[in-house]
Amino acid sequence: MTSYIWDTGKQLVTDPERLKDPVDFVQRLLDVKDKHDRIISSPESISLFVDDMLRKGLERVSEEDLEIVLDKVMMLFRCLQEKDQFEKYYRQHLAKRLQSVKTVSDDAERSLIVKLKTECGYQFTSKLEGMFTDMKTSQDQDTMQGFSASMGTEIED
Repeated sequence: MTSYIWDTGKQLVTDPERLKDPVDFVQRLLDVKDKHDRIISSPESISLFVDDMLRKGLERVSEEDLEIVLDKVMMLFRCLQEKDQFEKYYRQHLAKRLQSVKTVSDDAERSLIVKLKTECGYQFTSKLEGMFTDMKTSQDQDTMQGFSASMGTEIED
């Protein structure tokens, strides 16, 4: 896809006939961009792909290759106009993965969240990071036993 878009843009930029009319040239560039945005910029599709990779990724690729795939996903993410929609879908998928313990790796999950934070800032990822913290706290036996001891009850392992 990248090479196709690159070649299409290169044809426009290097065509001397198109360069004679700057207004038409820029309009054609904008048309090509709009066309490709519609094709590749579906926040739900990208989130579903990420969900699938983070559920089953290591069955198909190594951890290093998974990281490369996540980097490529971030290239698509940068093209999205509806980043907030992606965050909504991603948060729903992450919640399901965390609840069902169906994630290939906490490291891969955190890596993607760090990439999103770098791209969009802390506010964008604060809910996602909070979900991880909540799950870690709920799984922490010491915290649960400390709470139970303070309440005068015991937790069975």
